[in-house]
Amino acid sequence: MEDSGKGRAGSPGRVALLIAYHFPPVLASSGLQRTVSNAKYLPDYGWRAVVLTAQQRAYRAVSNGQMDDIADMEVHRALAFDAARHFAVKGRYPRFFALPDPWSSWWFGAVLKGLRLVRSLKPRVLWSTYPIATAHLIGYTLHKLTGVPWVADFRDPMTDADYPTDPLTRKLYHRIERLAMNNASLCVFTTEASRREYLRRFGNESADRFLTIPNGFDEVLFREVEDRARSCRKVGEADGAQGEKPPLLLLHSGVVYPSERDPTALLDAIAALEESGAFAKRPARIRFRASGNDDALRDMIAARRIGHRVELAPSLPYREAIAEYFDADALLVLQGESCSQQVPAKLYEYARAGKPVIVLADPSSETARIARDIGIQKSVALEDSGGIRSLIEEWLILEGCNESGFVAKLDAVKECSREKRVRTLAQGFEEVAGGYWGP
Repeated sequence: MEDSGKGRAGSPGRVALLIAYHFPPVLASSGLQRTVSNAKYLPDYGWRAVVLTAQQRAYRAVSNGQMDDIADMEVHRALAFDAARHFAVKGRYPRFFALPDPWSSWWFGAVLKGLRLVRSLKPRVLWSTYPIATAHLIGYTLHKLTGVPWVADFRDPMTDADYPTDPLTRKLYHRIERLAMNNASLCVFTTEASRREYLRRFGNESADRFLTIPNGFDEVLFREVEDRARSCRKVGEADGAQGEKPPLLLLHSGVVYPSERDPTALLDAIAALEESGAFAKRPARIRFRASGNDDALRDMIAARRIGHRVELAPSLPYREAIAEYFDADALLVLQGESCSQQVPAKLYEYARAGKPVIVLADPSSETARIARDIGIQKSVALEDSGGIRSLIEEWLILEGCNESGFVAKLDAVKECSREKRVRTLAQGFEEVAGGYWGP
């Protein structure tokens, strides 16, 4: 329910105002689920969660697939525009409107609405989440104007030596990082490597204000989808005829970034496997679902003449996307060397699906380390075409055998549920709120 003043109740005196650009009905990566789960599960730990997000017009793509999930949440939407779509004339617009990101206009409406919410709800903590940098500027501004303690959820590092690539944007991101370091009561990261990197940058005296809360999966939602998939599978098995085995399906679901998840070596490996006859022995196809870069991928696939082996597919509503995990024979994780400190949220979801996971990330990276921790023992660097070829060939020979080191251990995966992650966040809120009882 939106702008109603009502929502699923926690303790009425313990309100958390969650500031997040990405919230249903936006169609975005699985990182969106971090905010949805916080709003969903914080009431279980005594906190009333109120979401401050953007109006739908600002979203470049939408889906109603998760609107039922947020039906009983208190959601407030502030006026926001996308500079690239709403302020452009003949494809050009003043750069000011897109700093620090194309949705900077959200700041004005969100601060005004946020001040009204602070006065009426008297939240004891503000929480803002990256990767939309404007969210942190909103959190900082509301904190400075009201004194409400602020928690900055960085997830992954905002800056690196060469990221963002634009010098002015990188300079602004550095300033936002510094604002958070100097003013937030708590800074949250999704990996220990990211947390250590910020400790290195800003000093170990901040260690007690830096917290790691990894990504995860929503067990309730996965169980719902899994039960439905099992029912459909039983009906299909009862009605279907026995025949030749269909090709194995190797699935990557989500954005394929040109640099951070460059598929060049993977496609080279697929072409080499095709030439060697490996797919003749055990047919397989690779599907990129909602890559976000179909045109570039299409050209790369055509150049290697593997269009019959690799397919591009459009985005799906979230539940349908999860159902596809259960239908696939193996799931692909892509993480380049430049993102060695980060872990894709998809890794946890793939692991929960109980299917073989082919991890294409440097074995020394956080992605590979977390994969090993939950039982997925095999990984190869995304840039290593020969290694990728060998890994996929091994999987083809095993035909996705669940005892092959490609599949996560269920007991370890259960510890990665978002409900358990939210408990850690609630504990952080308790410490941050401390003696703060509002203006």
